[in-house]
Amino acid sequence: MQNFEATHPMTLELAKQKIETAFPALKPVDIKLIGTGFDHTVYEVNNRWVFRFPRREMGYDAMRIEYSVLKELERASFDSAYNIPRVRYYAIADGDNFPFIGLTNIKGNSLMEESDDSILENELANLGTFLRELHDLPLHYFTQGRDELNRLSTEARQESLVQRLEDIRGMIDHELFDITHAYLKEIPLMPNPQGTSLVHGDMHPNNIIMLDGAVHGVIDWGDAHIGHPAIDLSILYQLVSPDKHDPFYKTYGEVDEETKQLAIFKAVSVSIILLHHTTVEPNDNVMRWGKIMLKNALLAWQPAPMELEGDLLAD
Repeated sequence: MQNFEATHPMTLELAKQKIETAFPALKPVDIKLIGTGFDHTVYEVNNRWVFRFPRREMGYDAMRIEYSVLKELERASFDSAYNIPRVRYYAIADGDNFPFIGLTNIKGNSLMEESDDSILENELANLGTFLRELHDLPLHYFTQGRDELNRLSTEARQESLVQRLEDIRGMIDHELFDITHAYLKEIPLMPNPQGTSLVHGDMHPNNIIMLDGAVHGVIDWGDAHIGHPAIDLSILYQLVSPDKHDPFYKTYGEVDEETKQLAIFKAVSVSIILLHHTTVEPNDNVMRWGKIMLKNALLAWQPAPMELEGDLLAD
């Protein structure tokens, strides 16, 4: 079985049946597929709600975390510039099936569907404010655990990233492959840093919702944990070239060099993982953005060769 293969696939017809059985007040259910991710199948219901169905055990774990953290953010009165989902429905497990949840629908489309790869540049001040306010929340509101997956440990993740990079060699041009390989081989091997803040944990284009050319919301909180802020700051390094970072840090606040290097590592990691996933589920948007993200992250790496800027970002 492939790593991302579903053990619990959810068809539209079965999802409709389960929702109507669990929540009769929603009848008649008007349902359409939003998408299928690593961990969940997601449907829009009655043009108002989003229902998540776990596809595999890790998806259930992520849904359980998302349910908890969204409830806790609501209790903490977290009110940001961007919308976040609110949990409104929870269906208990049925037989050997997983529970599923219903959330408020954040209208718009994912950043992954946008054609303008510079669209986030006008959002940097707001993005910095959003993440600063999130990372500054008092931890006593939250029951989330520490990072048990070593998401920022170069020591734990280097080898698997090198292998995944090798698997996608044919998808990216030779120079980008060589620079990425050099980066992964040259980064210091370090353990996971200590967690100090509540973090979203999975900031990338699929989880940023756009509306009318602006960020409208941040979704998919199933990787939230008490972690190092760099894991969320990686979104800056994925999507914006380093010469344009200043507006973000003016609202977020300055960070030390170690935090920036950890954010770069996470940006490179996410880019490789997204590109690798297209070997299982081909997707032109993911392929395009994955390459953009990888190039942006490597531009911020010191000592990344400067010809990267002229040659690789032009293709």
